[in-house]
Amino acid sequence: MSHTPFQVKLPKNGEARWVAPTLKASERVMIQSDNQFTLYDAKGHSILRYDAAARSDGNYEHIRVDDWDFSAYPYLAIEYEGQRTMASDFFIQLVNLYDKSVKPLPGLAIDKQVKIDAQNRLQAWSSFLYEGIGPANAISPDLAEKQSFHAAYSLSSGKPLVDHKQLFEQPKGMEPSGWETQIAGSYVFVRDLKAGSWSLYPATASAPITSAHTGLEADAKFIGYHPASKIAYFLVKTSSGTQTTEVRKIQL
Repeated sequence: MSHTPFQVKLPKNGEARWVAPTLKASERVMIQSDNQFTLYDAKGHSILRYDAAARSDGNYEHIRVDDWDFSAYPYLAIEYEGQRTMASDFFIQLVNLYDKSVKPLPGLAIDKQVKIDAQNRLQAWSSFLYEGIGPANAISPDLAEKQSFHAAYSLSSGKPLVDHKQLFEQPKGMEPSGWETQIAGSYVFVRDLKAGSWSLYPATASAPITSAHTGLEADAKFIGYHPASKIAYFLVKTSSGTQTTEVRKIQL
């Protein structure tokens, strides 16, 4: 297997994303350092720069880049954290680096993860633990309503192609509740933390593969789904009490 050494120095606390070659361009690397994004070729030549500093409307003491993804020119996905007194809001913007246009994405202002998939769609998903205690000004979902835990967006329009929502069981007293979302390949796993049940969805279709399924370890990691055999795969700790893990198969 061949490899290409990039003649680029990664800044302290910087992050990098490799960009696959296309018919018109060789492989590249995007490097982020604070609010600055720079795209380099393999020889270390800067191809473009983008200043992602977000302007505060007065509600935030500080705004920083919290997460981002870039897999092919010209679309850059950025999640920002807007820091307020004792609380933070999170919001996602989709940047077209060609014309420098910015599209804010809708959704509750809680922390999410972002990834541009192989089909050039932006996947955004969240997990949320509701403990009943927190700053009065912190964003918190209304668990009496269905909550969006995963959505896929068009890169060109910024509009949702699919928006997975579910009603999660409400807490009783101080009992923890909320949801946990995991992505593996083209499938979305979500667990209801209060009920202990879980559901599985295709990343680009609304209907679930299975819903309200039970009987899974609380710390299980979703690693894949095989649609032909209808088997979901999870990484779980062994029953020996050691730190070793094993693959568990669940027939759906």
